Amino acid sequence: MRLKELNIYMVLLSVVLLLSSCGDDYKESGIEGQWQLQTIEMANGKSVKVDTVFYSFKKDVFRYLRLKTNTQTFTCFGNYSVSDEKLEIDVNRDSFEPNDDTAGLDWDTLIRTFTIKKHSSSTLELEFEGDTYYFRKY
Repeated sequence: MRLKELNIYMVLLSVVLLLSSCGDDYKESGIEGQWQLQTIEMANGKSVKVDTVFYSFKKDVFRYLRLKTNTQTFTCFGNYSVSDEKLEIDVNRDSFEPNDDTAGLDWDTLIRTFTIKKHSSSTLELEFEGDTYYFRKY
C-alpha cells in the first residue's frame, strides 16, 4: 500500500514540476538579461575600455545603470524593441533621479537605435553611428 502511495506522489510531483516549467516568467530569451559594456570602438579608430555601464533588458523594459563611484549610481529606465537587426531604446526622462541630468546617460538623445552586429548567449555587439559597443553577459 505504501509503494502505491509513493508512486502517486511521484506522479503528482512530476506533473507539478512539468506545469511550472511551462511558464516563461524567469526564462531569458533573445537579448534579455543584463549586459556589461566592456569596450567602445569609435568610428575614428580609438578604443575606450568601459566596465561601469550596464544595459538590462526584460519584457520590453530597458534599464541603464552606470556606476559613478563605489557608492553612487546613475540609473534610468525606458522601453526597447527588437526588429530584424535593429534595437530601438526609448529612455523615459521621468525615470531619472531629480538631481540627475541627461549627461549621466552618455547619449545625445533619449531615443537610440542600434544595429545588432553580433549576439550570442555571452556576447553582444551593437553599432550606433559608426561606433561599436562590445558587451558581455553579466
